[in-house]
Amino acid sequence: MKTPSAASYSRAHPAPLETLPLRIFEYICTFLPHRSLLDLSLASRFCAEAAAYQRFSRIRLDIHSISKLHHDVERWTAILRHGDRFRHVRRVVAVGFLRAGRTGHNEEYLLMPDSDYDDEPDAACGSDSDSDSSAPGRRFNPNDPVVAPWLKKAQNKAWLPFARFLAQIPGLKDLVYSLTHQLPRCVLDILHQHHPRCRLHVRIFSLRSLYQDLKDQHAIDPDELALASSPCLYSIHLTYRPYDLDRRFNFNLDAVRQMVAGYAPNLKRVRLHVPYSTPLECLPPKDTNIPWMGFPLLSPEQSLTEPTPPPLAHLETLAVSGWISGPEQLSSWRHRTDFSCLQHFDFGCRLSPDHLTTLASMAADGKFQSLRSLGLRVTAENPSLNIPAALDEPASLFLQALAPLETLRLTGHFSTLTLRALLSRHGASLRTLHLLPDRKRPAEIFTYGSPKSHIPLFYDTTAVINQLAVSCPALRTLALIVQRHGGGPAEVMSYRALARFPRLERALLFLDCRVLPAQLLGPVMTAAEEGEAEEAAESDWVREVLRNCAVDEPLARAIFGEIKAARAGVPLEWLWVEPVVPEVVLDQFETFGRWLGRSWACEMRSGGRLAAREMRGKQLEWGSQIIVSGTDLAQLEDFFVDEWNALWPRSAVRDWRYQWSSFPLVGGESDEGAGQTDF
Repeated sequence: MKTPSAASYSRAHPAPLETLPLRIFEYICTFLPHRSLLDLSLASRFCAEAAAYQRFSRIRLDIHSISKLHHDVERWTAILRHGDRFRHVRRVVAVGFLRAGRTGHNEEYLLMPDSDYDDEPDAACGSDSDSDSSAPGRRFNPNDPVVAPWLKKAQNKAWLPFARFLAQIPGLKDLVYSLTHQLPRCVLDILHQHHPRCRLHVRIFSLRSLYQDLKDQHAIDPDELALASSPCLYSIHLTYRPYDLDRRFNFNLDAVRQMVAGYAPNLKRVRLHVPYSTPLECLPPKDTNIPWMGFPLLSPEQSLTEPTPPPLAHLETLAVSGWISGPEQLSSWRHRTDFSCLQHFDFGCRLSPDHLTTLASMAADGKFQSLRSLGLRVTAENPSLNIPAALDEPASLFLQALAPLETLRLTGHFSTLTLRALLSRHGASLRTLHLLPDRKRPAEIFTYGSPKSHIPLFYDTTAVINQLAVSCPALRTLALIVQRHGGGPAEVMSYRALARFPRLERALLFLDCRVLPAQLLGPVMTAAEEGEAEEAAESDWVREVLRNCAVDEPLARAIFGEIKAARAGVPLEWLWVEPVVPEVVLDQFETFGRWLGRSWACEMRSGGRLAAREMRGKQLEWGSQIIVSGTDLAQLEDFFVDEWNALWPRSAVRDWRYQWSSFPLVGGESDEGAGQTDF
């Protein structure tokens, strides 16, 4: 009897998935990681057709010049025309910056200067979700003048291919725009004409015509006014400074407050970040009481009505962070926003204990009844109150008064009471948790001097992880500080403890590289004994901190491997590893610690392959330049040279700056029942 070949058998008996209706197969594809869709689409034509719905649902354009923009638009147009794939596109993401004078004389007048960009873990994940916690990194240069009319015409002509590309997408739901270039008017017009229900997310929001001084007050630019009142505008990220370097007023925050009160009718998500300003930037103008004239009336009928208080904003997301008065911001937004509508509240400003108590009272009165995601920085405006004794109780009362949350991000000065409230009230419902307590106190652990107190709660990493695993079984994303112990058993136990989360998919581990002095584990020493031990301890401390700071790719992979090996359930998909260098008096020491402390993202790819890439590499260039400026380590403190050479002996063949590597992990002891501390 003739045996059929594999090919003929495949044709006669299609794979089980290929027997499904196309719509059901497309629905199954929505649960697959995006990186797996390409592999699936190569299996057969039917698989390619089913994967296309999800594979082309989101497209991204990285824009660095007008010529590249035109090239990318042509390429995507050719791809999406095949098989009518335009119908699959639901989200278009445009990111990048446009730098003046880099792509030829004809484009020089079309481009804006580039600005700073912070590479955050959320950006590394490829996330452009508006519910993430990353503050906007890029921003407009406030000293850029308002674009002249003739230049606007040239800019719109340059962006017309992109606008026409959007017009071809029948089901466009979201346009994410994150460029230093102002959103072109032709793009906004296309949205209004072809996609009136599309949600526009402007990640670098700024109205440059609202930088004004007393002698030059003027109306807002018409194109910027069209953006501020657009019915498509759904979310904005505003990086705000009260004044620019020319001491002009910045009325953008006033504008946003009027926009959320109804001027932008569908604006639902607002993120405000105030970066640190130098004393020169903080210098206010001579005339400090310039009122903003406000937006013009949207209709003549408004001028005939009696003035009424602006309605409360029905925002879904409100995030405020940075160097700005927390009590002032809380009071301001509280009187402008219906907090009962908020689904995501991220407050990263300093608050007094009394204002934390105010938040707790608001929660008890049902003001946060719709809240699903909370970010809270438990830090006081008065530095003397930055101790858990002052902030822990009011923070815990706020958490206890809230309905169970799905996402919680806690940073700052909190301790046992806050952790108990977290576990008891929200543990069962949490899917995402960022638990990042401030670790600069007590000061005895912050430096290498002799300690005078016990180990604080969150330094026992394994105990914290074990308790979280018991109370938070549904966690899928976890960010945590892990105490390094030179790669020894205590550290390895912490990594293995992460395996106790049955559904954990993503982990962000911030490795605390400071050294807990051994004296903390023993009896308290007398003053004489401390003096004798301090000098001998300095050398050991420096060497161990350097050992902890050295994080290379093999160590990042080994950490991932320890977690994976201990897991019997869902495999970990993504891991972020970032060292936290201790702050010390020696500036050179901190520079070298950052040089050694590399950040890594590890991700499981198809076929079980682990990919690792270094993140934030550009930030190391600054430290590298400082190190290069010194011809040798001998310019640093003598004991530091000795400890560096003791760890990584130098060779004349290679550059000493690259003659280092991380130390391997040492197998941990059995952690069954270890660290079961009752909080």
